[in-house]
Amino acid sequence: MRWFVVPFLMFFACPGMAQQWDRYVNPRFGTVMSIPPGYIVEMESADADGRLYVSPNRDESLLVWGSHLIDQTLQEHFESLIADDEALGWSISYKAKGDGWRVYSGSKEHRIIYAKILASCEGKQAQHFKFEYAESKKLEFDELVTTLSNSLKSRKGIDCP
Repeated sequence: MRWFVVPFLMFFACPGMAQQWDRYVNPRFGTVMSIPPGYIVEMESADADGRLYVSPNRDESLLVWGSHLIDQTLQEHFESLIADDEALGWSISYKAKGDGWRVYSGSKEHRIIYAKILASCEGKQAQHFKFEYAESKKLEFDELVTTLSNSLKSRKGIDCP
C-alpha cells in the first residue's frame, strides 16, 4: 500500500505538474510552440499567421506568429521589431543573437516583454513569440520564459516554397 501513497501525495502536492501544456502549430508558416497550461486563445489573426493567448488571470499575454521576411534580413527584421516596441514606449535593455535566432527584452510601466525571432524557410520567413508579464513576477517567470524560448520551433509550412 505504501507504493501508492507517495505518488498519490506527489500528484496533489504539485497540481501544476498535473496540467498539460498545449501546442500551437501554424501550418501556414510552420510555427510550433508550447503553450503554458491554462492559457486560452484571446484572438486569432484573420490571415492565419498567429494567435494571442492570455493567462487564466489575464495578467500575462503570449503572442505567437509567423511572417514572411520580405526584402529584409533576419537582423533587419529584428531591428524593426525593436523600433516598433520602442515607439510604443518599451525600453529595450537586453538583446542577444545566434545563428538563425534573435531575442530581446525590455520594460515599460512595471511590465516586461521578452521576444524571440527564429529564421525559417531558408531565411525567407520568421517565427516569433512575445511574452508580456508583470515586472513583479520576473523571478517567478524566469523558468517559464526559458521554456517558452526553447519550445519555439520551425517546420516547413505551406507558404514555404
